[in-house]
Amino acid sequence: MSVTEAKQKFEEAKKAVSDCQSSIQTLQAKADQLQDSLPNLSRAVEAAEKAKQVALDNFALYSNKESESELKRARAGYESAVRQRAEANELVEATNRTLKKMETEFVRLNNAREPAKRQVWKSVFDEIQASIPHEVFDKVRMLIVCGSQMGMTQQFVLDSLFKNPCPKDFQAVRNELCAKYNLD
Repeated sequence: MSVTEAKQKFEEAKKAVSDCQSSIQTLQAKADQLQDSLPNLSRAVEAAEKAKQVALDNFALYSNKESESELKRARAGYESAVRQRAEANELVEATNRTLKKMETEFVRLNNAREPAKRQVWKSVFDEIQASIPHEVFDKVRMLIVCGSQMGMTQQFVLDSLFKNPCPKDFQAVRNELCAKYNLD
């Protein structure tokens, strides 16, 4: 896989993670807003219930058209308040369920992003390795054979040929590669 193809797949994976994270933030804000509205809705139900009780008492006391009309309005107001609270509770539950699903999806997408990132670096590795003349590999192979004849392990020979860069040099080379291949 070319570096460009690998980067494209990695960018798609990063975008999917970012989009999922944005959805989670939006859902969380919605869940918080709904949760914050529940106390007000409960107070509205209590107030509507009290108004209904007063209307019932007035109707029982006066039993006229005005008290009957007041009772109908109070009952409708109570039913509306109860319905609004029930709908808000349902939305809170649905939003929390969806939020949990999105959080699970976020973990899955984030886990899928890492292999895509490693594939980008593998493609860079393959490209750099392909640019090394075959004669170099042949000479290294000869040195490994010579080293084994002297009692050295293959790893010892390789370590003596290719010193690990110090952290400062490592970071400098990494920055150079990131700049060259437009990586982050």
